[in-house]
Amino acid sequence: MDTVRLKSGRARRKMQGMSCTSPVASSPAARDCAPWWRGHALIEALGAFALLGLVLTQTLPLIPAWVQRATLAQARARFEADWLAARWQAQQTGTSLRLQPIAACRTPAGAGGWHCGWQTVVEGNGQLLRESRLPAGLWVTPKPTEGWRVDPWGEPLGGGASVLFQSGTPGAAQPELLCLNVLGRLRRVQGETCSD
Repeated sequence: MDTVRLKSGRARRKMQGMSCTSPVASSPAARDCAPWWRGHALIEALGAFALLGLVLTQTLPLIPAWVQRATLAQARARFEADWLAARWQAQQTGTSLRLQPIAACRTPAGAGGWHCGWQTVVEGNGQLLRESRLPAGLWVTPKPTEGWRVDPWGEPLGGGASVLFQSGTPGAAQPELLCLNVLGRLRRVQGETCSD
């Protein structure tokens, strides 16, 4: 009888003629009949957490750069959309429009500037049509600095204009440049100069 007590629950039940199938899953018979591979050992869980920690330590430093690149791309796309909308609206209404810096912008560099965003205004009376604000930490440098102008036919006034979008954090993301040719076509350029 002592040898029966030393055997596992499955072997004991087999010796006593009992089956390992039980209708109730939480019954002692069902627990004794569970296979040995059910569940995970502590060392396996620690190994999985160690691998997860290793992956996180490699990817976490890259996240701010990804966010900064996405922010630059979003600001550039917003400027493109506002420029195309201004050209379309000038053509539809027959008025000259201008994209200019937000006048009430306050930055560490001083009052005014493109760092807060830009406005689409009517050239003659200064009526505000649209305003696009930028998140903090972006620097926008247009040429010409007074703004981009559109004539009443929707054509740009003055070719060779450009807008440089760059991060306020050095080395966070490569600057993006929008170049405007004399025909009004926009080009995206990686870097800081337009080359024709």
